[in-house]
Amino acid sequence: MRCIINSLFLLIIAIVLLGCQSDAVQSGTVQPPFDAVPAEFEFRQFQLPQDWDVVILSEHFPVESIAPGGVKYTENANEIRMLFGEKSKTNEVNLTEINEAEEERNAGFRTLYHHSYEKKYGEMAIWKVQDPVEDEKNALESTVFQTFDEMPYVEVDGKKVYYYIWDGRDNPMFYVWFSDDKKYRYSFGHIENERLTKEDTMPFLEKLTIEH
Repeated sequence: MRCIINSLFLLIIAIVLLGCQSDAVQSGTVQPPFDAVPAEFEFRQFQLPQDWDVVILSEHFPVESIAPGGVKYTENANEIRMLFGEKSKTNEVNLTEINEAEEERNAGFRTLYHHSYEKKYGEMAIWKVQDPVEDEKNALESTVFQTFDEMPYVEVDGKKVYYYIWDGRDNPMFYVWFSDDKKYRYSFGHIENERLTKEDTMPFLEKLTIEH
């Protein structure tokens, strides 16, 4: 009888914790490590594929001016990049040392989060667009797909996800899509993109394209 009571107690705790996590996402509370992204970027959360961790997170700044004394970057970042992988059990990374080295060489980015990892799964970048995109095709032609007459795409839950195939390859190298309000542009590339077909990549895209 005691075993049954204990099992029910553990089940209730699990349900409560799951509900709290769900409420946090739905309420817009930014979860770690994305809470390291500056508020000015207005980061939108998405779903991670099962068993994927964010192991590196960085913010990138556009160039404001170039002078003989060096390059000057804008104060606010317009791009967030991340590496997905499998975390190591312990973190051997010293984030302070990494940031000091980036600042010393005047790098146009800062690492916000870095955890030691065992495996790499994929990379994603999020650009904050200055003005909402009115024509996706035109926006991509002028930035990503300069040499393409037409941009192939797949539909993921009603959202157009464009893909890029390198000359002579069979499978897409990376995928690009916009947020529902057209204020952000996303790109994703799987580490094993040479062997993954569009169908193989679809389960990852179904998670990454969900907006909260």
